[in-house]
Amino acid sequence: MNNHIPTISGVTRSAIRKHIEKSEDSTDWPYLDIKGNVTIGVGFKSDDEDAFANLNLQVFKDGKWVEAKDGEKRKAYRQTKDEIKKRDGNLNVNANDYKGITNIRMAKPDQDALLDRKISENVENIKNGVGEDAWNKLNDDQKAAVTDIVYVNGRIEKFPNLRDAIKDGNAKKMAEESPFYTDSKTGRHDEGRLRRNYEALSGLNKEEAAKRLKEVLRKNDAARKNSPIRNATPPVKPKHPQKPGASGGDGPSDGKGPSGGDPSGDGQPQSHDLTSDPDAAAETKEVTPAQKQLKNEFSKSDGRTD
Repeated sequence: MNNHIPTISGVTRSAIRKHIEKSEDSTDWPYLDIKGNVTIGVGFKSDDEDAFANLNLQVFKDGKWVEAKDGEKRKAYRQTKDEIKKRDGNLNVNANDYKGITNIRMAKPDQDALLDRKISENVENIKNGVGEDAWNKLNDDQKAAVTDIVYVNGRIEKFPNLRDAIKDGNAKKMAEESPFYTDSKTGRHDEGRLRRNYEALSGLNKEEAAKRLKEVLRKNDAARKNSPIRNATPPVKPKHPQKPGASGGDGPSDGKGPSGGDPSGDGQPQSHDLTSDPDAAAETKEVTPAQKQLKNEFSKSDGRTD
């Protein structure tokens, strides 16, 4: 494990934290996300039982909250996982529905500490991917948006086009390469989160960011629908196994979708109704000088003039 913690200014760290917390509700108890991952706190997903058992958690005993033991954490993990079968795979429910399933909780101080650690880890990954100079040229809003994308998806390497845009300092391209799926199988995404990231990266106001984002998502859908991999006829399974060497040619497809705007790689389309974002229809906020400069750069690179 890499224990190196990159230096992040207090202002930058605060901006990143606030940006992430707008999209990730703080939940004290374990619940299942829409993919069936046991999650707690500020969207902290556990890959397995061991990872969950390594978290700092508490249990209510004798009228007070005390540190949970290893066995108690593992029991809570299994109880939460069992909800997949009980709910017949229907995981599209509110986290509050899981509140009474276990007596395990994560205290706010532990959530704050873990969030800070994850922010540091994500920033280190981004710096390694784009270079410290490129990272330092981003403003705090842009740093917060890029960190949010990595926070949800794991690594900047999943977004090669976004990484290149950051290296080039291209705000327009950064915004266009920022959308991602919440659930690639169903094509679901968090409209509010995508819009906030697009707004922060581009410097546009809410209304203009929502409009541009919708255009980008429509183009991505069209590209995915025309993808050779998406439209390919599934291979017919032979009735009898082939003998080694009986057929030449390439091996099986790796199943990856087109490169670019779909980090999930499965080429699935998604709905793009931005009206479900409560902020998208809100009144345009006051434009700051930094936003105005970014907007002018954005428009020039798009062949437009204000």
